[in-house]
Amino acid sequence: MGWFFRQFNRGFDWVLAGYERLSKFLIRMRMVVVGVFILGLATTAFVYASVPNGFVPEEDQGVIVGIIQAPDGVSLVSTEKVVNTVVNTVAQTLEQSVPEMEASVVIAGFGLGGNGPNQATFFIKLKDWQERRSQDQSANGIVQRLNGIFSQNQDALIFAANLPAVSGYGVTGGFEFQLQDQTNGQLSIDQFLAIAQEMIGKANQNPALSRVFTQFTSSTPQYQIDINRDRLEALNIDFAQAMNTFGAYMGGKYVNNFTFAQRSYRVYIQADAQFRDSLDKISQIQVRSRTGQMVRLNEIAQITPITGLQNISHFNLARTIKIQGSAAPGYSSGQAIAAMQQIFEEMNQPGLGYDWTGLSREEIRKK
Repeated sequence: MGWFFRQFNRGFDWVLAGYERLSKFLIRMRMVVVGVFILGLATTAFVYASVPNGFVPEEDQGVIVGIIQAPDGVSLVSTEKVVNTVVNTVAQTLEQSVPEMEASVVIAGFGLGGNGPNQATFFIKLKDWQERRSQDQSANGIVQRLNGIFSQNQDALIFAANLPAVSGYGVTGGFEFQLQDQTNGQLSIDQFLAIAQEMIGKANQNPALSRVFTQFTSSTPQYQIDINRDRLEALNIDFAQAMNTFGAYMGGKYVNNFTFAQRSYRVYIQADAQFRDSLDKISQIQVRSRTGQMVRLNEIAQITPITGLQNISHFNLARTIKIQGSAAPGYSSGQAIAAMQQIFEEMNQPGLGYDWTGLSREEIRKK
């Protein structure tokens, strides 16, 4: 054992002597050492400021989500026809261009921003990652190819996107920009939408942004029913009773609960679709007067075709239009956020504000 300790001490003395010589050298060169240290700090600060910042990078989760938005006013049946046309038209193209797909499903009437007869959502399951090795076979690469194919379709807005990196923060990958109307109703819906469309047009011209869009529309065909109260009074019809009847026919009404097989079920009443799918049929809805006489709707109300909103959304109590998009290839999420903020500031629209939702909001808060 004595031999081992002698060798250990000899090696330790050699290291100690080398450390002493190096320390003396650095002390003599202390100005150079301090300069190198300052240069290192400056280089670190420069790299930190120049490298694009981001938050949570998008990941390939093996699933792609997409939306189909048909023109305003089309029925669910028409949307299903558009869906079938889209599927049949691009099926062969997708099979050749995107062989990485394993399965897909399309749900008509269901939208990520709100349900509607002109909305549809599709989900695509990709093959295992072991079969998708190259970059263009990743989820983002496949999304770019899909959107290139879908952009050629003129029947509907079709858009594919990756899932959000963190579940629960948004419905798709990319950013979610909330354009807020803070004028307390001084802007009309059409004016508000025109500003949003102008912003979207500028965003799509920005090299840092890709596929910026909104699902918000203000031209959904609707019918406005104006009840003639004088006519109601003349026909001895209770106004509340008339409203309840019309509401039950058109929107449904809760009646009661019943128990079956140890489970509780709710009962709703509503006119069948075939009896409320046209203006003529709606006009035939009848309400009972106080004397028991049945009176048709067209005798006590005026029905006027109008256009309006399908869904009205608010964020932090302000009327809002959600604008979605993503960073262009080669740009980070931080650069995309900065680009949207710059576009909003350059437009300089008084009475408007903005906020962020999803992961974009968390990225702003962490700065």
